[in-house]
Amino acid sequence: MGFGPHVVTLCQWKPGMNQASWELPPGGIGKIDSKTTEVEKVEIMERTKQAYLKETGLGDGNFQYLGHIMIEIGKYRGATPDDHGLRAHLFLATELQRVQDARKPNPNEIMETLMVPLDEFQQVLSSGLFVEESAVACAYKALIELGFLHWL
Repeated sequence: MGFGPHVVTLCQWKPGMNQASWELPPGGIGKIDSKTTEVEKVEIMERTKQAYLKETGLGDGNFQYLGHIMIEIGKYRGATPDDHGLRAHLFLATELQRVQDARKPNPNEIMETLMVPLDEFQQVLSSGLFVEESAVACAYKALIELGFLHWL
């Protein structure tokens, strides 16, 4: 790992897609109610921090909520407009420290944490390999928040 800031990424084999996925940790934190109240935002942040620590071994940093996107799944799940998809909550994690070893994947999982130098992350986004929709949206929102991308 070189000097300077890095982007923590995960490469994981996805059996349902029959290919590897290059994305941002954590992948998922479990089912959350379709409404997002302030109390639920705190629960979402805590569950995100726990999953991040478990998957990467990194924690004790700052987690900034960047909002959410809706992932359309083509299935009707309930009685409200939000029940036609899943909310992906987006966070910017900074100033992380190694707190513990990352969990060992289950025997049927193949997962690797890759630390990408921030100045090389644009190439990752342009590679065609980093395509998981919530990770792409989160990456661009985080880069805008950090001032690396801006509107003309």
